[in-house]
Amino acid sequence: PPAPHFFRLAMRRFLLTRALPQARSVAALAATRAPLSARRWCSAAARAPVAGSDAAALPRIELFQYEVCPFCHKVRAFLDYLNVPYSVTEVNPFSKAEIAFSENYKKVPIVRVDGEVVTESRDIIDTLYQRLRDAGVAIPAALQPNPESEKQKELLDWAHDSLVLQLPPNIYRSLPESWEAFSYISKSDRFSTMDKLKVQVGGSLMMWLVGKKLAKKYCNGSPRSSLEANMAYLNGERGMCLGTLVQSLRW
Repeated sequence: PPAPHFFRLAMRRFLLTRALPQARSVAALAATRAPLSARRWCSAAARAPVAGSDAAALPRIELFQYEVCPFCHKVRAFLDYLNVPYSVTEVNPFSKAEIAFSENYKKVPIVRVDGEVVTESRDIIDTLYQRLRDAGVAIPAALQPNPESEKQKELLDWAHDSLVLQLPPNIYRSLPESWEAFSYISKSDRFSTMDKLKVQVGGSLMMWLVGKKLAKKYCNGSPRSSLEANMAYLNGERGMCLGTLVQSLRW
């Protein structure tokens, strides 16, 4: 059975936009090195199918996120793949005032679907799938859950429990890279200058330390090699573009 494509899309989007400071030059390098068939697949995967229902019938979707959170990008990739409109609210990781409505859960992503609060990325995607299907959105077969598919379950578990653990050690590999990853906060108009400074400094230092801890635990001290080995799971033509990108990151 076809495997869900949005995990590939989520990983590619995250690597190219937020994960690594050198993403632009690396992406250009990967594009020139990747086989033509792989580049064609990546271009096709980036084109979102159009939702098959009237926009007025769609649920109101509000995503509360951290820009550097892989789980948040997984949710966004699912919605972007379906070309479904949604709003994004950046959460202050220290005050978390934006998610004050969620009394017992203070992590992201959090999604409100017509006011209903949903947490945990897997539960969010399951809920969105059901609500969008009920609204008449044409969801490709590759994104439809199949309880009888061992391959689909294997891919879901791999993306959630294995791949995601490789990302922080690579994103926050050094203090300068961690600082660069948090530079997005300076462009936000939601936070005060003092809050921006606290997030940039505190977040960079905290996540650099987290990345070092995870690198020792899950990457044998070599984040790039470990990520490349982990991406070997997506073998075959549809993994070529990501594989080439990761290989080109081994400086």
